[in-house]
Amino acid sequence: MYIDNLNDLHSSENLFAGLKYFCTGTIHEKVLELLDEGGGKRTNYLSGITTHCIVGEDPEEDEIDEARDVLDVPSMKQEWVNASVYCQTQLPLNGFSPNSSALFSKVTMCLGNLSEHDCMAIWAMVTWNG
Repeated sequence: MYIDNLNDLHSSENLFAGLKYFCTGTIHEKVLELLDEGGGKRTNYLSGITTHCIVGEDPEEDEIDEARDVLDVPSMKQEWVNASVYCQTQLPLNGFSPNSSALFSKVTMCLGNLSEHDCMAIWAMVTWNG
């Protein structure tokens, strides 16, 4: 909702510097490009050097659990990358948790007869609370 066209996004050179990420699931190519542009380094497997686990579509739940429980590595939806680039700062992770038991998980909302400001406020609250 905050991004009209992913192709218009460009990461600043050091936005993801020091970030060593592992991907699980299908990650959008533009997300990988933005991470690379911002100085992030991809790891091929979860390990002690991994700092973030980026979760795409149809992820391996075992990998998310291993990142969280065994390695204490935070996991976040790939939308975190897009939103961080849009805001030009690394956003807090808790608004992008892949936790399937989140309050609004698997809920489709249709907002009608509301102002754009109200729609954006509701979108932000639903996104933050999952």
